[in-house]
Amino acid sequence: MLSRDTKLSNNSYDKAELSPSSYKKKPFDIELNIGLRKKSMNKNGNGEKVLLQPKKIIFVILLQVIASFLNWIALAYIHDLSGRMALPDIIFSFIPEIKWALKVGDFMVTICLSSIIFLFIFHKHRIVLMQRIIFIVSCLYIMRALSLICTQLPSGYYDNYSSCQSQISPEERNFKTFIHRVMGQVVTIGFQDNDKKMLCGDMLFSGHSLIMMTGVLAVSYYLPKKYKFMKYIIGFCAIVGMFSMIISRVHYTIDVLFAYWLTTGLFTLYHSYCEIETYRERKNSVIGRLWIAKIIGWLEENTPSGIISNELEIPFIRKYNKTSHSKNSLGVDKYSNIDPDTVNKVSPSSVVEEV
Repeated sequence: MLSRDTKLSNNSYDKAELSPSSYKKKPFDIELNIGLRKKSMNKNGNGEKVLLQPKKIIFVILLQVIASFLNWIALAYIHDLSGRMALPDIIFSFIPEIKWALKVGDFMVTICLSSIIFLFIFHKHRIVLMQRIIFIVSCLYIMRALSLICTQLPSGYYDNYSSCQSQISPEERNFKTFIHRVMGQVVTIGFQDNDKKMLCGDMLFSGHSLIMMTGVLAVSYYLPKKYKFMKYIIGFCAIVGMFSMIISRVHYTIDVLFAYWLTTGLFTLYHSYCEIETYRERKNSVIGRLWIAKIIGWLEENTPSGIISNELEIPFIRKYNKTSHSKNSLGVDKYSNIDPDTVNKVSPSSVVEEV
């Protein structure tokens, strides 16, 4: 017969092993109860208390701010370097430039972004969700900034000279003009008015499509099953929005395709890592060998492995069960109706088996 210690070592706690550092509670950590489905951190399958560290939320927010500024800085710099003759594009060959389509595209971006914000507010595990989504979007925007700096593509407008602001010669470029361009982007949060002359050259890859695809993937993954029909609505909005970006000539077709591929790939990579059960398996997996997995592992070290339960709730309003304050819920009279004779008949071995 196996000893009690041996039996306990073979239970689900072994499968739920996380990083050794995840057990060290540090100052200002906040306990958060995370429910899991399919894979659980405890024997009852009800989830496990997780240490939520504010420093990680601050980290991803700062990363997003840095990523945004990198994109605005890149655009302010490459505007004077990009060409003014549009490149050939398969969609451009069949559909003429439709300027009003940009407003449709911006509206679709707003809908997809609103779906992400909705999840941030009403998802039961909103902090975990924010931490993951903001990190993914930040990484994508950093990749976009690097793409813009490395290769400058001309804007796709039919007449770039009438749509884009005038370029400045190398002799006339100065720090004041550069800062003015960057701050103009900061004020509008990166959005530009298509009715006015714009900074041009931020083509590869599409930031609009990046946000729309993130909205589609987040809704598909985190919305409860009974609301899954919403993913088709958000998906339709994303398709309309991405097509609008192309026919308005704001982006080339390849810009949208790259945004789709990269967003889907990084979102899938991150969540595939989260669904790996043990720290050892994570470390030895193909994903675990990537440098970005080190950061993901740090962000997820206090979050139970598996798929978090998708539930919606109104924030800051605690749900109380009608019997939550009853004697039974407090464990006072929990065993009051048990026959004492039956209790005496329970053998020690059966107790071990129960444990």
